[in-house]
Amino acid sequence: MADSNTSNSANSSSSSKEQRGGPVEWGDVKQFVEQTTAWLALEREAAVEESTATLATTNLALLEARGVCLRRMQLRCSSTGFYGRVVLQFAKSVGPGEADRPLPSTKISVGDIVGVFNGEGVIDTKPLASGVVTKVTATTVFLAVDDPLDLPGATAVLFRLADDVTHRRLKGTLQELIHRPNARLVEIMFGRAEPSGQLPRPFVPVNPNLNESQLEAISFALAQNDLAVIHGPPGTGK
Repeated sequence: MADSNTSNSANSSSSSKEQRGGPVEWGDVKQFVEQTTAWLALEREAAVEESTATLATTNLALLEARGVCLRRMQLRCSSTGFYGRVVLQFAKSVGPGEADRPLPSTKISVGDIVGVFNGEGVIDTKPLASGVVTKVTATTVFLAVDDPLDLPGATAVLFRLADDVTHRRLKGTLQELIHRPNARLVEIMFGRAEPSGQLPRPFVPVNPNLNESQLEAISFALAQNDLAVIHGPPGTGK
């Protein structure tokens, strides 16, 4: 229904100002950024801790089949990368003189935070090192870490701890609020300006199979000059 899928921006903004007791000042924007940044850091730490706990209690073969870890990896070499960070090069363990084997299908990709764990015996919950994936090829994973790592002849497990790309995007967007305090969207979101809109106009949808609720949501969004919020549960075609 329209009431559950769309939100009137002006009403939402007015409600926000009533709850906070007046227009939001610049200090409130800065405080919001600082507090939310701190919460993001806590969320990231919790995600890493949860992932590490999963590693300690779940079969490694199953985790590799899910694409979140790579077993029997061998440190081939290391080099110095950007900003003095150490770049580690991992490939599947093979015998002397054998060519590198292709990696199995994996969700580990550039920007992920990956932990390096001892691959011999019981997996410890504390990684030997952790860093950000900088490159993935058919046979090799490149990992940027802060300090050198020595694994002479030993195999390691690479485990995906968190998605650093999403974290950095969220953090970067928060920083933009500080550097662009007078942007109109920021003014609206913090209750310093009212969003504007116009009466809905007829339109022809690209997709002819949309239901009434979806058509109403699109009509609502097209009528807004600044901001429209479309809300609904998963699977409703937002």
